[in-house]
Amino acid sequence: MKNLVLDFDGVIGDTFEVLVEAVARFTGVKKDFARKIVLNAGMKNRSYNFLTNFLGRIYFSRVLKMIQGREDLLFQKRIDEIGDIPNQKAILTRSDSRVCKYILGQNQDTFSIILGRNEASTKILGIQKLVEKYGFEKEKIVFVTDTVGDILELSKILELKQIYAVSWGFHSRDLLEKYLPSSQVIDSFYELNLS
Repeated sequence: MKNLVLDFDGVIGDTFEVLVEAVARFTGVKKDFARKIVLNAGMKNRSYNFLTNFLGRIYFSRVLKMIQGREDLLFQKRIDEIGDIPNQKAILTRSDSRVCKYILGQNQDTFSIILGRNEASTKILGIQKLVEKYGFEKEKIVFVTDTVGDILELSKILELKQIYAVSWGFHSRDLLEKYLPSSQVIDSFYELNLS
């Protein structure tokens, strides 16, 4: 049975506008420019690492304050779909895992492992940690993302057929289909090939 590994922001967490607001608020740029920064950061994970390192210094304390009390930051329909999948499930994200756990709330139990930037600074290191520490078989990992940067980074360690992207995340279907076959850009987690 394959292991399902999911990105958080844009895949499970409806956090795009929170990230845009954080960049705008903490850098002093206008929201339109902050939106471009967030979208462009997802094109190349090196720039995304810069963004998350910058946000990392403020992310846990300040961003946590921004999201406290909000109940609209999960794609609940997607969490329900994921819950129906019997495979082992993990989250591998550039966000702080503590923020992901806060947003997930009682849905944390859907995932056996939640690795954030505080545990693995890149997706490649995260995959290696899942293999070495948690016993995942690299060949049996199916990774689901929403950004071109993840596709490019993960294709260095996984076969392209192991990488899927969601149509509802940070990057559009049209953009994602330039990097993945259209059958691997999904509209529902039920479309995943996990056999």
